[in-house]
Amino acid sequence: MKQTTLQRFLTSSQKKNQPTGLNNTKVSNDNSLIEEKKIEIQYIKPAASFQKEEGVKVIKEQVVENVQEKPQQLSRLKRNSIVDSEDEQEKKEVDQNELKIDKFTFVGSQEKNKEKKSLAVFIKQDNTKNNTKTSQKQKKSECDKSGKPLKQSAKLEDEEIDYSQENKQGNLDFRHPTDKINVYEEFDDVTPKWASIGLSRDKSGKLHGTSDADPTTLLIPQSDFNKLTKCMQQYWKYKSENFDKIIFFKLGKFYELFYEDAYIGNKYLDLNWMGRKMHTGFPEKAVHKYKALLLEYGYKVVIVDQTETPEQMNQRVTQNKKTGQGNTDKIVQRQISEILTKGTYLYEEGESQMNLDEKVLLVIRKKIISNAIEEYGIAILERQTNTISLAFIENRDKNYESLKTLLLHMRPVETVIDQHNLPSHDPITKMIGGSVIQSVISHLTASQDNWDEKKALFRLEQYYQNEFPPAIKFYKNNQVVLQALNGLFTYLNYILILDKVLGCARFKIYNEVFSLQQCMILDSQAIYHLEILQTTNSVDKKDYSLFGVLNKTVTPGGHRLLRRWVCAPLYQVDQIRERQAMVCDISNFRKERDLFRQSIKQFPDFERRCSRIYEYSIKSESKAVFYENLSEQRLKEFKSLTSTLKLAQEEITLFGQLQINFKSERLRKMMTFEANGGLLPNVQEQLNEFEQYIIWEKEKDKEIPKPVPGVLDTYDQSIAGVQLVQQKLDNYLQQIKKILFKNNGNIQFVHTKFRYEIEIPDELVEKSKPEDFEFTSSRQGYKRYITKEIKDMVTELEQAEELKKQQLNAFGNFIFKHFQSNQSVWDTLIKILNELDALCSLSVFGDTSEGKMTMPTFNTEKTKLVIKEGKHPCLSNINFVSNSIDMGEKLCKFQLLTGPNMGGKSTTLRMVCVLAILAQLGCSVPCEEMELSPIDRIFTRIGAKDYLMEGKSTFYVELEETLIPLKYGTKNSLFITDELGRGTSTYDGVAIASAVMHYLIKTIQCRVLFATHFRILVEEAKLISEVTNVHMACYIQDGKVIFLYRLKEGACEASFGINVAKVVGIENSIITRAEDMANFFENKVQKNTEQTLQKFNQIMKEYGIV
Repeated sequence: MKQTTLQRFLTSSQKKNQPTGLNNTKVSNDNSLIEEKKIEIQYIKPAASFQKEEGVKVIKEQVVENVQEKPQQLSRLKRNSIVDSEDEQEKKEVDQNELKIDKFTFVGSQEKNKEKKSLAVFIKQDNTKNNTKTSQKQKKSECDKSGKPLKQSAKLEDEEIDYSQENKQGNLDFRHPTDKINVYEEFDDVTPKWASIGLSRDKSGKLHGTSDADPTTLLIPQSDFNKLTKCMQQYWKYKSENFDKIIFFKLGKFYELFYEDAYIGNKYLDLNWMGRKMHTGFPEKAVHKYKALLLEYGYKVVIVDQTETPEQMNQRVTQNKKTGQGNTDKIVQRQISEILTKGTYLYEEGESQMNLDEKVLLVIRKKIISNAIEEYGIAILERQTNTISLAFIENRDKNYESLKTLLLHMRPVETVIDQHNLPSHDPITKMIGGSVIQSVISHLTASQDNWDEKKALFRLEQYYQNEFPPAIKFYKNNQVVLQALNGLFTYLNYILILDKVLGCARFKIYNEVFSLQQCMILDSQAIYHLEILQTTNSVDKKDYSLFGVLNKTVTPGGHRLLRRWVCAPLYQVDQIRERQAMVCDISNFRKERDLFRQSIKQFPDFERRCSRIYEYSIKSESKAVFYENLSEQRLKEFKSLTSTLKLAQEEITLFGQLQINFKSERLRKMMTFEANGGLLPNVQEQLNEFEQYIIWEKEKDKEIPKPVPGVLDTYDQSIAGVQLVQQKLDNYLQQIKKILFKNNGNIQFVHTKFRYEIEIPDELVEKSKPEDFEFTSSRQGYKRYITKEIKDMVTELEQAEELKKQQLNAFGNFIFKHFQSNQSVWDTLIKILNELDALCSLSVFGDTSEGKMTMPTFNTEKTKLVIKEGKHPCLSNINFVSNSIDMGEKLCKFQLLTGPNMGGKSTTLRMVCVLAILAQLGCSVPCEEMELSPIDRIFTRIGAKDYLMEGKSTFYVELEETLIPLKYGTKNSLFITDELGRGTSTYDGVAIASAVMHYLIKTIQCRVLFATHFRILVEEAKLISEVTNVHMACYIQDGKVIFLYRLKEGACEASFGINVAKVVGIENSIITRAEDMANFFENKVQKNTEQTLQKFNQIMKEYGIV
């Protein structure tokens, strides 16, 4: 960083950041402002604070007394609801005590992914209370202290509200709360009926819950809106435009939640009720915690901030009244500063339950080419790093395998669709919202502007001036991909972060990561069947998936990189051998490796931290007023980041002292500085430049960042301005002490209720206190006062401090911008750190696993897969029997596997695939020896399941999963299948299994493990030279089957299915009958082989498999 660059920026920024003078004219606050302050006071001196279970009971016990002793008074937060005419009130004569809310019913569905609207369902019950007594209470409550009648809240119509309508707010399957609350007894102010479930409508007048209603908007009758206070008009204005979201509404230094949002805050954020209002809140500094919690629950959150202080409001009103133009409402102005969703929020470290994994937002667009061909354009945003991946998928089959694979790789937490382009009944929509992906679905309207591909290019031109990134150039003429990209831009613009994302976005092509030339392909079936990322059943709350067992990383970035490696193992032999060499080098120095891991464990999530700093460099258009000094916080965050980046470089270089002993050239380069021909950037030199311009001064046990004097003239002037006003205050205090109190040393300024209160001993107050001293507060032996002169000087001081804050903000923006300009440097360091962490994880896995671990060897001359005494790495918690397999060396590549039920066939199939994945990851494998030629893709067909949501039967799913290897398999692939054909009749199943076997042998010629119970296939295999029969060994002892779990050559004599029936405990008479029938079928029922093969061909044509 050169000083000339900084000075040139600062000189130009002085003109841009000249503050406008603030008018000192004071205007008294109106009732609206007073009522806002009352809300703040409730936090300082709260009324009764109720615990959730005890509070409800206490309220119910006191409700009668409260109604009689305290008349209901209209407050600014209480809605001025619809007031019925006297005739209408007489006709209704509804006793409010007869309307009971039995419970708040939460309705949600992750599978349907409908955004919930209102969480309170009001259920009417008959009540037999004394009507006369109730009427007396009601009359008293309708009068104030003087006996004058008050306006009444609207009485609910005497009809039962339809609570069968599904709510549209959130995606969580909430349970019924245990506490039953009658909100009409416990609260003076309840949800208006035009916002209640079953009655609310969207802005076009459609009832919420109907298929074509807009869940994001709310229709408020104008007559009712006019009766609301100014503040609540502001609230309902924003709520009506974001009805499917939780509103955090800023009042002073606190964020408030009202009505249904308040109930959610009370129930799930543990926020206390504000007296007798459906109203909760929390301090400004806690906003990160609470919004992260709601996002994890699947809600969306809108932050409504103040854009002016009360003083600025007074000045605005005074100025506009003089000119006769502009807004003269005496209410603090507000605007939406943030709209937060699960897929776009940049989580703080520790906020998210899935903190280490990417929070991915996916936007998808479909284009129908013909009845058989569909095109999909996909834009994927990884918010942590602001990486945008683009993908194009041409789908020609009904099982959407490529799209399923993408979804399982990326696992989006939120998906944006056009419900007209992908309606709820579309298979893709069902897939996204299904139990596996569980993505929150957000809707973007079908407006042409939202999905216009030309608009996407226009927006990109504003940032790149036609110098598009390679990924954009690649898809520049692809209509459906650009439509998805513009859908992403539109959605980000709607939630107010488009400029932040595009200002530091990185574009890439999704297919580059999982390309066939570089990586082994693991499709959605393989990831699911082999339990690569997660297990179907949790055991002891431990992760026994392949990734869970391999993952020994200690940094968030290493965690994410290893996850990507597991989803896409290497394919090129030279790359595999290079990674093997790196892992072996690290394992040779275990002590140094463990020290390195222990040191980097303390580091933060560098990718997320850097993304936040990059975003700070982008000037925000928000005018939100914050009482916390954001510039100081951001500079502190910047200091923490730069210091840990330096430590990261030190740890890498310290570990790199061993590089002379490393055999891997890449590992040596990763620990060698670029100046010496390596890959490691020297970040310390560049980061030290920033320290030349920032000093850290200690104030009250905390460090405050400031520009070095002389660097920023306007900041220096603002400091002088603050000091000048502070000196004036000190001089004023000295004058008071000298003139009135004879220089008494006990008189001083304190800052309790107000800034710069004069604290005076009680004995002096009685003697010398002037009449213009305004009492503020007291403590034992002292009283505190403030004067008009102090108020004026404090206002002047606050203006000077605001100017100082603005100059510090300008300085921070420049520092952050310059940091972003060197983004490639920091990214290189972070990538090296992440890769070292992932390599150490593979090394630790190999060194700490039980039993023999071997580094596999690769052969490119012959297609083979040979394993000697291999074990499944994820089953170390059980006494696992090792097995050997020879595919392509001495035995055939195609092996027909038979054996008894529960004999270990499925486990052996999975073990072979998992060991192959480990081998191509470049790490040690749990076996004595392993040799293989590279596998380009693993296909799996295991288990029996159906997809009810997609209308697919078990047998249909079997054939779908079988179709994939037949279409995409090559001679370098590996295919495992378990009991193909069992989902239909015996002869149809045998026919399909035999035909598939022949096709794999003659056409695909890949490595196959084909498990079956069909005896006819075993006999047929004996006649085929390219097939080897193998089986899981067992023997009979005392009428019981003893499993050996060992894989041996040859066919198994029987499946011993009846033995499983005995183990389960089925009644003996049934088992005896089954044994008799089994003997009959085996001995008496025979079919001509030629007729069977004809049946095979017929079935194959019918299902169109080959």
